[in-house]
Amino acid sequence: EGTKTLTLDDSGLKYENTNTENKPAFELIEMGINVRDSVYEEGEDSLRLWQTVDRKKLFESEIYASKEGNRVSVSGYWIFSDRENGVIKNTPDTLLDVTGVLIDFINNPLRDAEVKITSVEIGYSAGRIYRDVEHKLVSVSPAYKISTETGAYYMYDALSGNFLYAYKNGEIIY
Repeated sequence: EGTKTLTLDDSGLKYENTNTENKPAFELIEMGINVRDSVYEEGEDSLRLWQTVDRKKLFESEIYASKEGNRVSVSGYWIFSDRENGVIKNTPDTLLDVTGVLIDFINNPLRDAEVKITSVEIGYSAGRIYRDVEHKLVSVSPAYKISTETGAYYMYDALSGNFLYAYKNGEIIY
């Protein structure tokens, strides 16, 4: 007989169902995660999804689900809010050109000396707060995410060009 376990810490979650025929998407729906209104990448036995604001990724709110045999495992961060409209967006008419952000990335001391950029995405960011507190209300702003071949990524505010944080070697660095 299988078991279901769910562990929550702030906005982080880990879930496992050891006896299910469900695909990962159906397991997430049963958990109350709105898969249909998310941006997602789907494999045969895996699903990665992000919450969205204006149909663009909210970078800090990502879940990965996979299935192996009858076991479905889910982990990630999802922003749950006590308010009906718990995400406030700050969106001006004009965003900073990505060229300036890329120049700042080249000069970023956290960047590895020789690294290839694999993608530059525009989406939304909750900045530094998303994993540190329980959320009543989350303010998000447009952001550029620069991903590299090493798996690291660097977040920049798309309004000011300010560096927000880097994710390298499994750690968030401010």
